[in-house]
Amino acid sequence: MVHEYLRMIHLEIKKTPLPSYRKKAIPKSSMPQQSGDRDCGVFLCMTAEHLARDAPLEFTQQEMPYFRLLMMAEIAERKLLPRP
Repeated sequence: MVHEYLRMIHLEIKKTPLPSYRKKAIPKSSMPQQSGDRDCGVFLCMTAEHLARDAPLEFTQQEMPYFRLLMMAEIAERKLLPRP
């Protein structure tokens, strides 16, 4: 449903078909797991970012305070910051 929506919106706004993209299936067993009850948004953002950069999904719950601060700094600076 999401793909169909994006296809329709792209056609309406850009007046061209949505370019093809590669789909990536990730086994659930290889996804980082959150254990905190407040980190779902940070986990979602970090997963999307890692996938976009083709970086391995190797982050943990313990890194969430760091990622939260990094995300706040990027929002304040209005740009993505380099990763270590």
